[in-house]
Amino acid sequence: MGKKLVLVLVAILMMILSLTSCGQKKQVTNTPEEIEQKIADALGSEKYLCTATVDKDEFFKFYELDKSQVTSYVAKESSNPRDIPDRAVVLLVTEEYSKTAVDQLNKAYAKIVESVRKTSSDLGKTLNARIYEQDGYVAFFLAETKFENGSSEKEIRIAKKDYETVDNTWKEIFGSIPSNLAIVPPVK
Repeated sequence: MGKKLVLVLVAILMMILSLTSCGQKKQVTNTPEEIEQKIADALGSEKYLCTATVDKDEFFKFYELDKSQVTSYVAKESSNPRDIPDRAVVLLVTEEYSKTAVDQLNKAYAKIVESVRKTSSDLGKTLNARIYEQDGYVAFFLAETKFENGSSEKEIRIAKKDYETVDNTWKEIFGSIPSNLAIVPPVK
């Protein structure tokens, strides 16, 4: 009888401990630069195209963000952004500014989509972009590994696989994947 009681008490203790840890958020202490670097590493740094740091003034002008609401950030793009639309932006913003930052990233995303639709290159990658908002961080990823020739179907498969990598890396950092807030604008 004594062994059964001990086993029951151990089982109850384990249940209590598992329940107390269920609702806890993962504490994220990474800087925007560290988050972007983890995404780059996961995609494979040698093929990752967001290698050029965006000038601060150009960044805030293009995305129309309020500098006073952005605590820290990293913004990278391809070395040839007119031809290769890849971008990686991670912001740490004030709590009240998160939704506005998402809206501003979507406005910039709409401009990029419109430009890419004119050339029809990189469409699979562009239409699957990610905009996340989680725990004070707001991020925009329009990035995949370098695509070397092939059909648009192959490009879409590669883009989906690469964005799964982005999603999974985000989950490793934050403990969950938020809804993708990127809004694909309708064709004009």
